[in-house]
Amino acid sequence: MAIERDWFTTEEAARELGLAPSSIRVAAKKGTIKVEAITPRLRAITREELERYRREHLGRNWGARREGHIDERNAAYHRAYRARKKAEQAARSSPDMIMSDGAAPN
Repeated sequence: MAIERDWFTTEEAARELGLAPSSIRVAAKKGTIKVEAITPRLRAITREELERYRREHLGRNWGARREGHIDERNAAYHRAYRARKKAEQAARSSPDMIMSDGAAPN
C-alpha cells in the first residue's frame, strides 16, 4: 500500500508541478504559494497548497504549454524574424560588401 506524501520541498514541488525550482521560490516570495518553515533552512509545501496552486495559477491550458504548444502565428513570426536576421548577418559578412578602401559600409 503506497503512502501519500503530505509535505514537499521546493524541488519536489517543482517536479510535481513541472516547473523549475526557482519558479516555486519566486511564487513563495510573492506569496502566491504558501510555504511553511520546518527548520530555519528548510521550507515545505503541503499537498493541499500544491493542488490549490495548480488549480488557481497553472490554468486550463497548462497541459498544452507543457507539451510545447506554440501559437502558429507566433511561430511563423519567429521563423520570419530568424530568416531576416540570418540574411542580414550573411549580407554583413559577404566579401563583396567591403568597399575599395577596405572599410565596411554602414
